[in-house]
Formats: sequence, C-alpha cells, structure tokens
Amino acid sequence: MLISVNNLPSKGKGYKVPEIELRPLGYTKLLEYSETDCKTPGEKLLRDIKYLVTDIKGWESFHMYDLKQIIFMRKIISITTNPEIKLEELVCPKCHEKFSQSLPVGMVHFTPIPEITDKIKAVKLNGKEYPLNLNSTVKDFYDCLTLYASRGYLRDMKIIYLSTILNMIANPNEIEEVLNTATYEDVRSLEVLYQYSSGMMSPVEIIHNGCGGDVMVQFDNLIVNLFRTVLLNNQIDESSFVLFEGV
Repeated sequence: MLISVNNLPSKGKGYKVPEIELRPLGYTKLLEYSETDCKTPGEKLLRDIKYLVTDIKGWESFHMYDLKQIIFMRKIISITTNPEIKLEELVCPKCHEKFSQSLPVGMVHFTPIPEITDKIKAVKLNGKEYPLNLNSTVKDFYDCLTLYASRGYLRDMKIIYLSTILNMIANPNEIEEVLNTATYEDVRSLEVLYQYSSGMMSPVEIIHNGCGGDVMVQFDNLIVNLFRTVLLNNQIDESSFVLFEGV
C-alpha cells in the first residue's frame, strides 16, 4: 500500500519522500509481536514502533503526529483484506446489552495537525520560557521513548510526548524536573501541547441495532490491541486449503 504523505495528518511536513510504502507484516513477525510481553502503554508503543515502523523506508523523518495513523494502517493491512474492523464486546449504555459490530476502516478519522503548531515556538512553564519542536519526528519520539525505557518509566505517555517536543534528549534532567514541578497554571498549556504532539482521533458513534442506544468508540485502545483482538477471535477459514479427494 502506497500512502501519499500529503494525505497524512501532518500534510507531509518534513518528509524526505513523497509517499510511504506499507507492507503487511509477515506471519513470523506477527507471532513475535504478539508474544512480546508488554504491560505499560509505553512498552506497547515501543513494540509498535519497533515492529511496524522502523522497517519502513525513511521512517526517521516521519512526523510524530502521523505515528498513530501509520501504525493503524500497518496493522490493518497485516491482518485483513476486508476494509472493516470488528468491534467486540461493546456495551450499550441504554439497555446494557453486550454486542459486536463491524466498522468500515474509512470511519476511523485522524484529525489534521492544527495550523497553529507552525506558529508556536516556545512555552512558559514555572515562569520560564522553553523552546518547543512541534515538528518532532518519529525518530525523536523513539529516542525519547527508549531513554524512558532505560529508566524503567513507560507508564504515562503524556510525559513522554511532552518530553519529546521539549527536546528532553538534549537536557533530560532539567526537562524532567520542569514537568514534575509544573504548576496548576501550566497544566492547560501542557494538555494542549500533548494533543498537538500525539495526534488526535475523532470518536465514532455506533448505534445498537437492538434498542437504538449509541456508543461512542475511542480508537486509541483499539489501535493498541488490534492484533491481539484479531488473533483471539479469528475464525477458521478452509478456503485456502487443498483437500484430499474423496474426503
């Protein structure tokens, strides 16, 4: 699958290639991926980047804001040729019944990066101004994620995204201290910056056919657990088997 970088949420900012090629993950790699034990959000994302991104040509220059879509699309083409996702164990808030439903991939919407990010050069935290890089690359994020992994801290992804755009790699101790001591007045700025750096996805409304109740589906957890869900729920398909005659 070829994707024009202009169709990504970043609109191709900083890319050194006009398009990226996504190939399905092979069965061996899919098993390796699925058998890698991950408990924290950071461990899961580190695994995603390792298996699903670092083998794509030019990945180092990919915009960090595009990371979720790239991972999502790579998972989709690796597990199905049907452009639908089966959502399992949805719970209707109206009748409380559990149900499943298929969702067209086209309904998964990744929000374009806000234009204002080109104008933001710094943020004031604790009364001091810190430069920002809201055009950080996947490689910048991967390096920051790896640094946190070496410290055994991969729980709070917000901290890692913010550390990346604040260039923690260049000055880890100071940036870590700034985030740890952020005041109440700083919180709103940090929350907005997190959204500007991590990529935003619009929830999708699913209607329960039984009672008409609606469920709002958030996709972050869906992307993280997509391989696991498919492997656990995949139905046996005999169409590709060659059978002995008369059996």
